[in-house]
Amino acid sequence: MFDKTSSTSVASTGDAMDICPNVSRKEISTTSLDTPYASMVKTTDRAQSQAEAAFPDYLNCILSLGPNFLPVDRVRFRRGIPSGISVKTLHAERSGVPLVLEGVHEETEWEADVFCVQELLRDQGKTPVETQLNETHKITTARGWLTECAYCATAGCPLRQDTLNITCPSRWREWLGSDALPQEIIPCGPNDLLDCVPSQFLSIAPTCDIRLGNSVSYMDRSVTVQHHLMVSSEPRASIIWIIVPVSSADSLVQYCRLKGEELDLGKTRVSIEDLVHAKCQVYVTEQKFGDLLLVPPNCFHQALNTNGMTINIVWSRMTIAGIKFSLHSQLDIYRRVCRPDSLRIKIVTFFATETLAAKLSAPESAFYMEEKDELALLLTFLKEVLVEEWSSECQKTPCAGLPWLFNHGGGVIGLAESASCLYDCSFCGASIFQSFFQCTGGCILPSKRNTLPLFCIGCVAEGRSCKCGQLMPMQCCNFQELLNVYNLAASYLDILPINDM
Repeated sequence: MFDKTSSTSVASTGDAMDICPNVSRKEISTTSLDTPYASMVKTTDRAQSQAEAAFPDYLNCILSLGPNFLPVDRVRFRRGIPSGISVKTLHAERSGVPLVLEGVHEETEWEADVFCVQELLRDQGKTPVETQLNETHKITTARGWLTECAYCATAGCPLRQDTLNITCPSRWREWLGSDALPQEIIPCGPNDLLDCVPSQFLSIAPTCDIRLGNSVSYMDRSVTVQHHLMVSSEPRASIIWIIVPVSSADSLVQYCRLKGEELDLGKTRVSIEDLVHAKCQVYVTEQKFGDLLLVPPNCFHQALNTNGMTINIVWSRMTIAGIKFSLHSQLDIYRRVCRPDSLRIKIVTFFATETLAAKLSAPESAFYMEEKDELALLLTFLKEVLVEEWSSECQKTPCAGLPWLFNHGGGVIGLAESASCLYDCSFCGASIFQSFFQCTGGCILPSKRNTLPLFCIGCVAEGRSCKCGQLMPMQCCNFQELLNVYNLAASYLDILPINDM
């Protein structure tokens, strides 16, 4: 099922007129988008009855394939008893097993007039989006994309692209930051280490996923806790989620590699047949309107949209377990397959250590002992990073441009005002935390004018270079400033400082 091309696959490169030649330009321009997507798709009574009769029961079909296919636990969401919800979500995160909180839309805090296509288009309708047909790209807007999709459905034309990921509307983000959901699961809340990262360095934010038709996502995994809240859908629309827990993730990776496929590229669709043959544990659930799906860190997950349009708010939370997996496994995998580290895990580790140390300076915290244990782990991870980034010549190595961390004097730490001083490796895309090499021979990146190639220490150690081969070691900031932050945090746990590496 999952390895088949979607019935709404791309087949044209023009605008709505080019894709639907039988639809007049006047008809396109006069259609209102202040109505739900379903009302823009004209279907006959016969077609509607045929579609309803053809709705397959994907969930039970998959669960019946064998004992290794398991249903995801579902818990009724009740805002009045947040402690019970918090216990369930914490258990899911730590056990590596997904969880669904159902009925979020039935609570009094739900704002039906906010979670609609009209609000989405009012806020993000002019957002530029890129669609792709084979190797041909087209720039349009979110409003234009949705209009195009509606007319493709009307005229029976195949879609250019059946999924879209855009910035979450402002009113939706405000709702997430309110008291509608437990604080333990909101983005940048008390259980999210991304909250420690200064806003100018934070690389991710809640997004909006729009899925149409029988679209199938790639099988991928994230080091963060993933949250998918379905805020809008057509009446019969849902998403079938296939989730491989941490305990079976390696088995699936090895099976796919035997077939010549690399899951960590994030560009592979796994079929149900593959999951049967891989003999790995698989959790399956059907997400409907009002369901909040939690996917623990490092679980592979893949989504099959069914029977119409669905809209999810998607956000991530970083945990200690996520940082550990990133530093000890995922970053090396990403470098090997040249996949960018969009989260900048080493930056997250640094600021999480600094923030938690500041909390421990006031030991009256109710969670003092728990935070103490977390800081001990973060210090271990940060020390590993510093050892990797250290050089015997670091005191003499020049800084490139404006450092992202500097000392104002008197022990006051300063930060750059933007992320423009954060660099990525020109070859593998890895985010650069401190040490790197820069071309001094005049090589210019073809994709960026007047930009010299930069190489991370891993690529240089493996022999990669620019055409001229003239590389100079550089650093992002004074190495001693990084040590000062580590040593201050270590002092709260009576750990010996690092004076000379």
